[in-house]
Amino acid sequence: MCGILVAVNLQEKEVQTFHKALNEQTHRGPDMCRTEIVDNILLGFNRLSILDLSELSMQPVKYLELTLVMNGEIYNYKELRSNLSALGHTFKSNGDAEVLAAAIDQWGFEQALKKVAGMFAVVAYNHNTSQLFIARDRLGIKPLYYLLNPGHQLILGSEVPSLVPFIQSHHKYDIQSIVHFILNGTMQLNCHTFYSDIKRVPPGTFAIISPGSFEQISFSSYWQLPNIVNTRKSFPCYKSVKRTFDDLMQQHLCCDVKTGLALSGGLDSTIQAVYMADKAKSTYYSLDHRVAELESQFIDQTVSEYKLQHRYVQASDYNNIQSIKRIISRAGQPFRASQTLYQYAIRSEAAKDGVKVMLTGDGADEVFAGYSYTVPHLLASYINQQNHELALEVALDMEAFCNQSASEMLEKANKILKSSSNTVCQDINVEHSYSGFLNIKPIIETSHLNHSTNGLVGVNEFLTHRLTIDPIPYWLSMEDIISMTNSIETRVPYLDHRLIESVFEYPETHFIAGGFTKSIMRKALAE
Repeated sequence: MCGILVAVNLQEKEVQTFHKALNEQTHRGPDMCRTEIVDNILLGFNRLSILDLSELSMQPVKYLELTLVMNGEIYNYKELRSNLSALGHTFKSNGDAEVLAAAIDQWGFEQALKKVAGMFAVVAYNHNTSQLFIARDRLGIKPLYYLLNPGHQLILGSEVPSLVPFIQSHHKYDIQSIVHFILNGTMQLNCHTFYSDIKRVPPGTFAIISPGSFEQISFSSYWQLPNIVNTRKSFPCYKSVKRTFDDLMQQHLCCDVKTGLALSGGLDSTIQAVYMADKAKSTYYSLDHRVAELESQFIDQTVSEYKLQHRYVQASDYNNIQSIKRIISRAGQPFRASQTLYQYAIRSEAAKDGVKVMLTGDGADEVFAGYSYTVPHLLASYINQQNHELALEVALDMEAFCNQSASEMLEKANKILKSSSNTVCQDINVEHSYSGFLNIKPIIETSHLNHSTNGLVGVNEFLTHRLTIDPIPYWLSMEDIISMTNSIETRVPYLDHRLIESVFEYPETHFIAGGFTKSIMRKALAE
């Protein structure tokens, strides 16, 4: 939706740096730019107009004693607006940011966060109490970074490069995070970045900062990923998942601009395309046949059957050093897979067509247990419960889908159980291992570096790892960069917390069944 930049206790000589940094993230919001000074706080906003295109929805929003900037969307803002209106609140705009401000005024910051559904990074200031409110959405779909400097100075922003000019420390780079990325392709643990003093606000958390307490920020959780239960007494009715999905898809399509969908030909995006076909005039984008050769036949079939406005994107047009440099310069870090370039190509072409909102099927495999390598983790759970007959039955059922023998899958399951009970931590001398290209001296424990899923017993542990540690946090951060670099807002319906809570009500036995992964999705959505 936009870019935000907020500074607390900024020195006069740094104001020009602030405006320059705000201007350099104009790609996040090319439609309008505005700043507001309240007490000792400078709030900046780059607007990408999505809802209520009038100036009335421009930020920073002032609502009673609150001044607020928000990056993202509140999907249930219409429902909240209706409830707040009944309580006596009035609104000047038809946008969602003002509704969020009113919700905070009515219910307080934490309770308002629990009531909203969406993707957001928000910074709000109460000029009566002089308190600063900071929060990020439950899954961390929208980014928010912060930098603490001496003199009670705090800088918050949507992108790492916007904060770099304000670094005062002589120890600029976080070597441990750099090594972590080299070894694992991510450095999401502990919410670090490549810069020592720039941190990520953790997903699903908030902070309320009182005057004079800017030496450190303490974050509190307002939501946690639910646990998948092992048993359920009542027979599951998948209609609840279907209703939840339909409702949130309708909300994700709510906007006043042109929409698009990244159509891969897989089950996830095809379900979305079928839903959108008669409900939104959208353009559908797929990678060219050479990249998506195995799925192109399914793409063509869906496009033909539902008469979709569709185009293939030539990924090779973006497989160059210019595209790589552009992504890295905005991310403030390297990226680990060519898939990033492919998705960047789709967003770039969609932007040329005037698309401002792009839906994707990201996260469906993590929510519904779609990958074949989830199976051994489920088998490990059955074996751990001494339910060997069920483990064998499922392994035999999954042979065709996984293209592996039952014995191979059961062997992997036993290895997972062994790793779970025999985790060994040892030290790595990073200086010795990487002395050829890094002048570093720290010794880092393997437990901090290893992102292996070995030892994760059961669907719950495996999916929780993928949703909260790797790869979803990394892919969400890169998705934000490749989309917003092209002034496009990406929406990820499968990572809506309401759908996750609906799906995770079912026991793990329902996630992989009948010879297929994504069993709940197939029964609830693929009708």
